[in-house]
Amino acid sequence: MQQPYYVIDFSASACMLEIRINDYPVIHMNIPNQISTMIPINYAILESGEQKITASILPVAGQTEIDKQAGLKFNIKLFDVTNNFVFDSQFGDYQSKPVENEKLPVIRYDSTFKAEVPYQLKAWQDGINLKDLKNCRKSWNQRMKRSSGSFRIKNMMSIKR
Repeated sequence: MQQPYYVIDFSASACMLEIRINDYPVIHMNIPNQISTMIPINYAILESGEQKITASILPVAGQTEIDKQAGLKFNIKLFDVTNNFVFDSQFGDYQSKPVENEKLPVIRYDSTFKAEVPYQLKAWQDGINLKDLKNCRKSWNQRMKRSSGSFRIKNMMSIKR
């Protein structure tokens, strides 16, 4: 397929929701009622192969437990957009189980799916883990202090004018 177009087709109710593809947030919403829509996800697919999808269902903002009416349902749809918007396939179906009387702070779902794309995006693959750097936080704090100091000086000069 020359131009694959991947979307996540979801509906959710009475929850805060986060869905990540390859640890990149594609949906983050507080949904006190309900919603249903499709969102493109190609930008989170860095290259062909296995893609990781993670969904978290959380309590609505201000609550500590997931509502009894909370629910999430989604699937991934593939369209070929070479000449038109032509549906190709659907996969990765998920539907959360009813909360019922359980007092849950979070529901998580992890899975994978295969995607074929004609590109390769650079992201964090070549990055370094900051946890491996010695004195990383100390160095960052020192730089922030220097930066905020120069900002204060520039700000004071603009006030004096």
